[in-house]
Amino acid sequence: GSQRLVLRINDVVSGGNGRITLHYAGDVTPGGAGPAAVPATTEVTAEQATQATCGSLFSELWSNDIDGFPLPAGCYFGKEYADDSTAQPRLPAVTGGENLLGKVWRELVLVFPKHTGLKHTCIERAEDGTYQTGVACQYNLVLNIKTNERA
Repeated sequence: GSQRLVLRINDVVSGGNGRITLHYAGDVTPGGAGPAAVPATTEVTAEQATQATCGSLFSELWSNDIDGFPLPAGCYFGKEYADDSTAQPRLPAVTGGENLLGKVWRELVLVFPKHTGLKHTCIERAEDGTYQTGVACQYNLVLNIKTNERA
């Protein structure tokens, strides 16, 4: 089947109470306003995964391979969740003002069609124009994340 790349972002709270706040990708306006934060209860399910969702989350996807970064079939993401060792392992993070710092996480998922996902070895173009085969692949994914100081 398809290949999935799952990114788990820890210590995230959209209200700015965590160290990391995930924002949608986009440009800052001349007035200084940037893209909005992804609300804690907002999610896109696996069945709703689209390339447009990838574009709303990732500012850039890069690879050292001559074919570039593989084209995802779509992306999806979950709500913010909090770990609770005394109950269920996955509870919605917004449960009533509890102090969940350090326990809150969110997952972002890129879905690649069969046989078109991430590779172990790539072909890279050298500065002299020749091609090098068997080079370890490098992948960079750029998200719009703001970091906050803990209170």
